[in-house]
Amino acid sequence: MAATSYADQKQNNAQTRGQSKALRIAIFGAGCIGSMMAWHLVRDGGHEVTVVARGAKLVQLQADHAILDKLQNRAEITVSAALDLSMPYDLLLVPVKANQVAEALHTVQASAAQTIMFMSVTFRPLGSIRNAVGTTRFAYGFPKFPAVMKKGILEDTKISSFTPVIVTEPRWAKLFKDARIPSGLTHDMDSYLRAHVAAATPLLTLCVITHKRGVGITCAEATSHARAQAEGFAIVQQLGHKIPNAGLNWMSHTPLRFNSCVFWLMSRMLPSSFLELLSTSAQEAADNIDEMSNAAPGKTAALLTIRPVT
Repeated sequence: MAATSYADQKQNNAQTRGQSKALRIAIFGAGCIGSMMAWHLVRDGGHEVTVVARGAKLVQLQADHAILDKLQNRAEITVSAALDLSMPYDLLLVPVKANQVAEALHTVQASAAQTIMFMSVTFRPLGSIRNAVGTTRFAYGFPKFPAVMKKGILEDTKISSFTPVIVTEPRWAKLFKDARIPSGLTHDMDSYLRAHVAAATPLLTLCVITHKRGVGITCAEATSHARAQAEGFAIVQQLGHKIPNAGLNWMSHTPLRFNSCVFWLMSRMLPSSFLELLSTSAQEAADNIDEMSNAAPGKTAALLTIRPVT
């Protein structure tokens, strides 16, 4: 029997998972989220993935020609130091932090990619990005899953169904599900993002404080975090958005004293690995609070109280 090439294996894998053919996908950024997406799109989806990286990560990927997990399993990729703007990729993923979107947009909007999907957590309205790349090419994905890399290697490649990628179009939800990336769908990504930023930002600051001190927050600090979260939810609704799911809607209506207790307990009960994962989120939390302040001037006193100094 003739040996099956790696390309044939990818094609067979794509067909098995419900894809008629392997797609050409580029990922602009080789951080934790980008690497996790590449891993599953190659190994479970059978797609042809090009990862654009820079710095030490580029050097590592050029040596490995793959995304690696801690057991040295490989997801074979094409590595590039720059995005090939002339290549009509079926999908271009842009999994960068919110404060890196403007820089990335300057490059990717000139791409010939058929669809450009940004993947960041932000409170900013998405209209400017949509207009820059064109409505027909624009897509958005909100990655809820945690991803950890140590020395450029994925610690865990499993994605829980409780932490899916939320996307704006059914075809991309199917693509990701076929690659064993749990996915969900929203038709109002602005509301979805803003509500989650309001909910998550106090948790980020809690983790930063708790990890730095090595002990939980005080009762007064817990109350400040609960007030900040309530203020964030109020701003989301004042801006005309709906709270997008039952869990967040319940959270937005719970009494302040109850939420204060929850924050106090979380600072003492969250696993050290979770605290460590979010301990570097001070800048992200500060950016989120600044964005909420810009959207609702004069209405973020409680949020500014917990804003990290960066």
